[in-house]
Amino acid sequence: MKARSVLAMVLLGVTLALLCGCAAVRASYRTVPLSREKHYDASFDATDMRAITDSVVSELLQSPLLSQSTEPPIMMVAGVENRTSQYVDTKNLTDRIRTQLIRSGQV
Repeated sequence: MKARSVLAMVLLGVTLALLCGCAAVRASYRTVPLSREKHYDASFDATDMRAITDSVVSELLQSPLLSQSTEPPIMMVAGVENRTSQYVDTKNLTDRIRTQLIRSGQV
């Protein structure tokens, strides 16, 4: 009988600990627009990718080759070589540049 009450107390204690542990952890998230996100560390992330592609596309669209041509030129966005120690998704980089150029209507 004593073993049974000890087992019941242990089982009750474990159950309460599990229930309290689950209730204490509240997962949350927030959606932050990339245009408003500030970048405070040295790692490469989506904010950097967006800034690089926006800059490259802006310079390409302002070049005399595109601004003075009468017909949209045919362009090929080739692969990019990553010569840094950071991981950079070069396919994503070229895809974003290609997409922005096509959306501009000048290419």
